Amino acid sequence: MRGAALTLLAALACLLTVFVAGVLAKPGYTEIHAPGYCAFYDECGQSVDPLNPGPFVCPDNRQAVPLDSNRAEFVAELEEFCGPDFSRDRIDSVCCSPAQLVTMKKSLSAAQTFVYNCPACWTNLKSFWCHQTCNPNQSLFWNVTDIQTDPSGSGLDVVMSGAYFVSADFGQKLYDSCAETKFGMSNSLAMDFIGGGADNYLDFLRYMGDPKAMGSPFKIFFPDTTEPYDPVMQPLDVSLYRCDDENPDFRCACMDCAKSCPIPVPLEETGVMCMVGSISCLSLSLIIIYGLFATAMVAYALLRKDSFGGRDDTVSEALYHQVESEVLESEKNRDTRAADWVLYDYMQRFFFKLGFRVARHPALTLLFGLLAIEVCLLGLIWFRIEVDPIELWVAPNAVSRTQKDYFDQNFGPFYRTQQFIVSMNQPEQHELITESTMRFLFEVEAGINNLHATVGDSFSARNVTLSDLCFKPLGEDCVVQSVTQYWQGDEAVFDKYLSNWEDHFKLCVTNPSFPGDAQHPPCLPSFQDPLKTQIVLGGYEDTDYMTAQAFVITYANLNSLDEHFLDMAYAWEKEFVRYMADVVAKPEYAHMRITYFTESGVEVELARGSTSDITTIAVSYLVMFLYVSLSLGSFSTMRRFVVDTKFTLGVAGVVICLSSFLAAVGIFSAIGYKTSLIIAEVIPFLVLAVGVDNVFILVNAFNRLDRSRPVSLRVAATLASVGPSITLSALSESVAFLLGVIVTMPAVNSFALYSAVSVFIGYLLQITVFMALLSADARRREARRVDCLPCIQLSPETLAGPEGLVDNKSLTAGTAGGGPDYLGHEEEQEGATNGMTSAEEAGMSIAHDGGPIGASSSASSPDQYERLAAPVVDPPGMLQRFVEQRVSPLLAIRWLRISIVLAFGALLVAGVSLIPHVELGLDQTIALPDDSYLIPYFHDQANLLMVGAPVYFVVQGGNATTTEGKAQLCGGFHGCDVYSVANILVEETTRSEESFITLNPASWIDDYLSWLNPINKRCCRVQRSDPSIFCQADEDPLSVRCRTCYNMEQFNNLDLGPEGKDFLHYLDLYMQAIPGVDCPRAGAAAYGDAIVPLPEVTSVEASHFRTYHTVLVTQADYIHAYRQALRVADRVAEEYPGQLTAYPYSIWHIYFEQYLTIVPVAFVVLGAASAAVFLVSWLILGQFLAAVFVLLPVLMIVANLAGVMAIWGITLNAVSLVNLVMALGIAVEFTAHTVRAYTTTPASIAHCRVSRAQYALNEVGASVFSGITVTKLLGVAILGFAQSQIFVVYYFRMYVAIVALGFLHGQIFLPALFCLVGPAPVAGGMTAATIVASGVGPGGARIDPTGSSMTDAAAGGAGGGYRWSSDGGPGHADYDDEDAHLWKPAKHHQHSGGSATAATVDGFMAAPVINDVDAGSSSAGGSVQQMSGTADDHQSDLHAHRLRMYGATE
Repeated sequence: MRGAALTLLAALACLLTVFVAGVLAKPGYTEIHAPGYCAFYDECGQSVDPLNPGPFVCPDNRQAVPLDSNRAEFVAELEEFCGPDFSRDRIDSVCCSPAQLVTMKKSLSAAQTFVYNCPACWTNLKSFWCHQTCNPNQSLFWNVTDIQTDPSGSGLDVVMSGAYFVSADFGQKLYDSCAETKFGMSNSLAMDFIGGGADNYLDFLRYMGDPKAMGSPFKIFFPDTTEPYDPVMQPLDVSLYRCDDENPDFRCACMDCAKSCPIPVPLEETGVMCMVGSISCLSLSLIIIYGLFATAMVAYALLRKDSFGGRDDTVSEALYHQVESEVLESEKNRDTRAADWVLYDYMQRFFFKLGFRVARHPALTLLFGLLAIEVCLLGLIWFRIEVDPIELWVAPNAVSRTQKDYFDQNFGPFYRTQQFIVSMNQPEQHELITESTMRFLFEVEAGINNLHATVGDSFSARNVTLSDLCFKPLGEDCVVQSVTQYWQGDEAVFDKYLSNWEDHFKLCVTNPSFPGDAQHPPCLPSFQDPLKTQIVLGGYEDTDYMTAQAFVITYANLNSLDEHFLDMAYAWEKEFVRYMADVVAKPEYAHMRITYFTESGVEVELARGSTSDITTIAVSYLVMFLYVSLSLGSFSTMRRFVVDTKFTLGVAGVVICLSSFLAAVGIFSAIGYKTSLIIAEVIPFLVLAVGVDNVFILVNAFNRLDRSRPVSLRVAATLASVGPSITLSALSESVAFLLGVIVTMPAVNSFALYSAVSVFIGYLLQITVFMALLSADARRREARRVDCLPCIQLSPETLAGPEGLVDNKSLTAGTAGGGPDYLGHEEEQEGATNGMTSAEEAGMSIAHDGGPIGASSSASSPDQYERLAAPVVDPPGMLQRFVEQRVSPLLAIRWLRISIVLAFGALLVAGVSLIPHVELGLDQTIALPDDSYLIPYFHDQANLLMVGAPVYFVVQGGNATTTEGKAQLCGGFHGCDVYSVANILVEETTRSEESFITLNPASWIDDYLSWLNPINKRCCRVQRSDPSIFCQADEDPLSVRCRTCYNMEQFNNLDLGPEGKDFLHYLDLYMQAIPGVDCPRAGAAAYGDAIVPLPEVTSVEASHFRTYHTVLVTQADYIHAYRQALRVADRVAEEYPGQLTAYPYSIWHIYFEQYLTIVPVAFVVLGAASAAVFLVSWLILGQFLAAVFVLLPVLMIVANLAGVMAIWGITLNAVSLVNLVMALGIAVEFTAHTVRAYTTTPASIAHCRVSRAQYALNEVGASVFSGITVTKLLGVAILGFAQSQIFVVYYFRMYVAIVALGFLHGQIFLPALFCLVGPAPVAGGMTAATIVASGVGPGGARIDPTGSSMTDAAAGGAGGGYRWSSDGGPGHADYDDEDAHLWKPAKHHQHSGGSATAATVDGFMAAPVINDVDAGSSSAGGSVQQMSGTADDHQSDLHAHRLRMYGATE
């Protein structure tokens, strides 16, 4: 049934076709269809259409008129114009009169302007119309279908329509010969003008058959001869020329015929990743290397004598005795390691003395610190913020910047574009191309035309309108690229032709240069430059323009380097944004999607985005501020909270960090640097990360010291111990950041300078001002003064425990009714012994100059001695206890250590493998606030626009006034070079998917030479009386007052037009000629600013060729498009070495040059920074291997961060590069302190890597976690709520990754690695506890028991200090032990004296234990004897030592 229905439909279609063909060939008007008969002859009547006033032809089925009956001039003219087919040798009669020949030539003159440069197309077009008009067998292929009385009133019958039968082969050849012919000035094809943009021969013929100006006054039908037609008709089928014809006289140039061009050389594939199957070669190589490494690790573990799963804390008796002998030997020679590293020893001496002086004079230190900061802050008087994106992201010496400056100065700055896009929210329910939408466009554009902005103050205010800013190529009308220009932007014209507005729209989108007729106004806009359909419509497929989903309206306003003009432009654009926002908000337009853009919009919205997130940033810093302030303090009971908390100290630490940043800003502002938003957003985070970490390390190191010792001694000891580590990290970071100045990109360069100086200033303030504040806070606490309110002093009873007893661990000088004030001034105290505070007296536990300080000459009881010997230290915090008791013991599990190292190795392999997948670019929508009006616009731009931004190829060099110079540039003439500039650009448009270049180039040289050609009688014309005076195209071409610039003989004798001064003379006229219907190639509109002549040397300095990029959606598209544009420009230079140079210019190119080199620049910057970290670490630690262990995890962190970028969609750009450099600096904070602690462990555990790794983790793990990890995570978490996606993507995501990776590598991977392999200890390093216990600093400098004075080694004798003495005097069994604080007081009495023992537990070397001192003696005499026994006899004492060594209690 279905098959029968289809058969019936086919039969009906066939019958209908035959019927139509029969109607078109019905014998009523052309009765005879035979050779030698005409269908019409001669002219009779005249069209009354003022826009198409051509004559009609007479219906006349007569025999063809013999040639002999015509004048000889007619016969010669016919052969000359129509070609050899109409020579006497081939025909003897014709069907046209001399008048018809004149009319045909005049009608074809309009088409000649567009296609003359392609001889095949022009010759074939003439042949097509000559055969229709004059062929003696006209009736065989032409049938008159409608006759009417002449509308002009002659009373004669005239032909009103007819059918012209041509073979499909003939039609296709005709179309093919013209399809690629270019009309350069509008970046379009000639087919758009002569064929309405047809994409097949039938549409081409049917367009030519429509009545129109400069065309046929009657309708011509073109039946499809591939379908059945009346067999009496014989379609025309004569030979035509191909555009690449073998006959060079008819072959079109490469520009107009791709087949005439040499085969394009295939582009080399770049950036192709090496792959093995589905895995990259890089990943495969890394996996193989990792596999070998993992195998070696597992094999090493399996080959160990002890079990793989065992612990490294089993102590054998043999090992016990071995360690015991080593310790006894170390008692004679304090350090059995290599000679001291001089620099490290010197740094400890320097910091010891600095710490003492700062602690003794805190007020003076604060005063000088504040003065220094104030001096730096004075520079803020010159503080300025850089908002110009070019100044931020483009290096001063960047090639693209130099090129932009040249373009602006010689061709004028690129237009300031304002644009809005209109589409439908629900296109399936609402049509776009409707009368109501058209009226909406007229209304909105009228509103924009009436916008005005006020510029200046009340005395010099000026109203600025669109007319003051817009580009007016012809001096009157603004360039507004909109479909409303099909009615010249005038709604009254739209209303006049309202009945056929849709037909007119269809006509104009296919023929933008349509000059108009009785039914249609002209399609040309008021500024006379044909509108490109690809620019005013969007969202359609191929050439199906009526399915367009968007109208695109573009205002091309002028740009300038003048500040006053820019102020006017900014003010008007602000009003434009306000007006468009009001339009969008109107409820009657709710069904429309209206998005808009202004030239200044991105800059304004970026600034707004930064200010809109100020609250988020402030909350982020406030959270970090509060956390640091609250977490520094610790307290044993709630009663002591107000005294023990360190809120004020924490606030001061944060303020110091921020002050260092402000000081750096002040310094650079004073010397003329501007501050950028990226500096204000990133560097405070950096200085807080570095500074807060140092603050926690300093405070925690200070808190672990015996509080019974003087504050000045503890501060000096803290700085001597931690100072080198802080110096290592700060100096590494500063030098690493400073090396960033090798990057010329201003944003990165300024970040490098600001960050280096900020970190270094912060470092200086931390080792001076903060240490002064730390000493003041310690004295405040000892004086029982309330934190934040130090004027309030609490009584001992208030701080008493539940049983009414004073907490001995909190006993301070204040308990005796006096003591030092919180600024360090010692007070005279009643009851103090030898000038010491009671706390110091009570806490002293070792002899000085032969006897216990504060003890009587008579012997003390053993119990009292034990009480006095106990150090007074703050209890460790919960986090510290967790690290010591839960985390560090895990390092003793060998399989866990190996698993950690292998896991981080796998993480590194994954990170490095992902690095090639990190994309480049910075999506501008990410940088904008979430509510920005530009975000939906950019979405529509990417999805609806049909063509991208214009791109200009600027050509310099050569001499266009010579034949050789013109041949190097042109492409539309036979004399042009095969690889001329124009031909190269045309070739690239044929592979737009690779070159990202679309639309044909606007070649000024080709249009100029065509304009000069006298065949275009209305183009280049001068006055006969004075050839220096130019005649515009609107003057009558038959006027005797004007003539063409050249006659045909003169022009044909020229090789590619005039030369020398004549060339420049006519070029000047050409650039002033106004284009129009009569002469569309005139250059004032398209090329008025495209050429830079040099009349003094008779040459052309530079000119540009305009084309367009394809629609660019992703950042990768933009980068590839820029690369390809550079490649195309390089082709010109390679083709004409030493003669021509070329470069591409588009408004966005300048921002993407950075991506050509950002990858190597990133490696250079990170490599230089890494080298700086390594060298500084090597210099300070004195060991190559120690420096390697500082650098290794830093590199792993950066590599893994790059992998996170690939996974998390974070592209590489200037912002992320800054973050990578910052990540490297912050990574040093996570690793340097751990390496320093590992290499400066006490000699008692120097033999065991596991013990040293545990010691290092216990020393700095809690500080790093609480100081930088938690602080930053709390602050960064707030950034996740920022409105601007740039904060979420480039700050929140990257900062979270930086902190997480830093902590994992610094506090988990590095200790585990140290258990397997690690650098030897640094010789000569002294711990803070050693210094406090002995009272002797590095180099022998000693501080007296009151903490009020310091004596250098030269004055006091080397090796002096607090000493244990077996006979109550110096010189017998003296010890200057760096681990003296680890000696444990007696628990058992022996009259024979005491004995010292040592043992190792869990890999730790325990210090000797004083087991028995004679309590009955009046002196501390007696000999030290070795106690017999095994290690098991002393396990409890050793365990107590181990706990106390890390600040814990038993």
